[in-house]
Amino acid sequence: MNNKDLRIDTKLVHTGDPEPRVLGAVSPPIFQSANYEYVPAESYHDIPYIRMNNTPNHKALHAKLAALENAESALVTASGMAAITTTLLSVLKTGDHLLAQDSLYGGTLDFISNEFEGFGITCDLIDDLVQALAS
Repeated sequence: MNNKDLRIDTKLVHTGDPEPRVLGAVSPPIFQSANYEYVPAESYHDIPYIRMNNTPNHKALHAKLAALENAESALVTASGMAAITTTLLSVLKTGDHLLAQDSLYGGTLDFISNEFEGFGITCDLIDDLVQALAS
């Protein structure tokens, strides 16, 4: 059955569960460890490390969120600012120009005001975004 055909409660309960089950646990356990046994890895991203966003809990959460949104994948970040910068730098590229309200969250305002230049992205801050887009 296609994952998109499943009900939301089924997606929440079953999507992303590790196979085989971890030591027979019916629900995936919460892994609180930041250190894992070293095993040879195919690539850098195969090394389980809590800050790399690839531990068993991360993988299950990514799969559940993607299933709920009927998406191919999902990404969970450690903070809102990490989500904002990841999104902006995924969508914008060198030579792009961003229009943004001047009432942004302070961290975002600081990022686009001080860091965009290094990426070759320009930005104008405006008082009324709706009015600016209409003109």
